[in-house]
Amino acid sequence: MVCFRYMKCVMKSQGRKIILLIATLLCSVSLWAQQREAHRLAVTLYFRHDQWVLDNSYLTNSQTISTLDKFFDTCGVRVDSVIIVAHASPEGPMAYNDRLSQKRAGTTKYWLLKNYKQHLSLEQISTDARGEDYAGLIQMIEADRKVPHKKEVLKVLRKEGEHPDQKMRQLMRLRGGYPYSYIRRNILPYLRTAATCIIYWSEENIAIATPTPTLDTPLPQMRMAEPQPIPVEPEPKTILALKTNALYDLATVVNFAVEAPIGDRFSLVYNHICPWWLSKDNRYCLQLLSAGGEARWWFAPKPVAASDNFVIRDRLVGHFVGAYAMSGMFDIQARKWGCYQGEFWSAGLTYGYSTPIGRRMNLEFSLSLGYAQIPYRHYVPTDDWQDLIRDKFNSGRLHWFGPTKAEVSLVVPITISTKGGRK
Repeated sequence: MVCFRYMKCVMKSQGRKIILLIATLLCSVSLWAQQREAHRLAVTLYFRHDQWVLDNSYLTNSQTISTLDKFFDTCGVRVDSVIIVAHASPEGPMAYNDRLSQKRAGTTKYWLLKNYKQHLSLEQISTDARGEDYAGLIQMIEADRKVPHKKEVLKVLRKEGEHPDQKMRQLMRLRGGYPYSYIRRNILPYLRTAATCIIYWSEENIAIATPTPTLDTPLPQMRMAEPQPIPVEPEPKTILALKTNALYDLATVVNFAVEAPIGDRFSLVYNHICPWWLSKDNRYCLQLLSAGGEARWWFAPKPVAASDNFVIRDRLVGHFVGAYAMSGMFDIQARKWGCYQGEFWSAGLTYGYSTPIGRRMNLEFSLSLGYAQIPYRHYVPTDDWQDLIRDKFNSGRLHWFGPTKAEVSLVVPITISTKGGRK
């Protein structure tokens, strides 16, 4: 009986030891798992327009490469896997952008293998080429308060039942291409990406900064850094245009015009003509003083993609129609056969077209049709050319229906800079 009780006490003591041993092992496994917890490093590389070759100096690529160098030089890190998600900006055909994103994914993969071959193997890296980042485009436009005509842009991009290529063409011609010009410079470069997520094991807590701006891709538990503002060129806004009619200039007729836009489709023009010269021998004279105004309505230009070689103005470009009125007086003399003085007034309609020919100059063509009334008086100069004698038998009033003005004008837009860029 005593022996049985002794054995029972021994078994109870051994059971406690076994339970304690199991609990100790479980705690050790838990601590080891915490030390070997998987971490993620998310970085983004950017590509130039229509390129899949990596440029180390483009945007923040140099900072990203420095981050990767620091990461792989850290002791106690073992890479488990690498996921590369590549995109293209929604420019050009969708099928082409699909192939472009595949090339960018491949370029990033072999760039990592080439530069960090001691830490990576081909089997560890997987790629996901997703083509156009159309959703990212909408998200970035929603987050940017500086996008011109933002509500109209989002309305175009969110249309249902239309192909994305068709939506982009509509965006290019929206408001004369002005919103697209802003988006091309300040948003699209950030959609040409290869977002890279590195999953690794570390025995220490390693803090590695990821300063590069990245996109919010739907990788599971993939933490992306917030975009940082990068300086961009200010957005020019046309507030005035100065112009001169080259046809008048060739005829030594001094002239100038000032055009002020009112909104995006309407403008007012003031024209002034003022040649005032007389030859020393009084045989030739051209004295003309004229003032006039014109109201214009501008049509939206045809869709043309902006580029470094083509300028898109926000206003005062494309086709237009207008209504004008002008009046003035004149004194014209060419020896004795053409010596007239008088007044005139005219009104009619104008059609024209204006296009950029440089960063700071437009070329404008226009033709006006209407009615002109010209009261005139003929004079005969004396033999010494010092006085004029009025010819009472040669005076009257001329009425004219037809072409009244023709202009080939050089236009200098006056712009102010509005702050662009991403917030």
